Amino acid sequence: MGYLTKAVVFIFVYLLAEAVFYLLFPSISVFIGDIIGFVLASVVVHFLRL
Repeated sequence: MGYLTKAVVFIFVYLLAEAVFYLLFPSISVFIGDIIGFVLASVVVHFLRL
């Protein structure tokens, strides 16, 4: 698959992970939520072999 698909999946997983993280742990800083979302999206894209 192309770079566009990879980017769309990455952004979708990143935003989904951030939303879930903020709902579960609203007291933790935004920076940590960003890092967790980014890492999770990277792992998903890597394992899907896009």
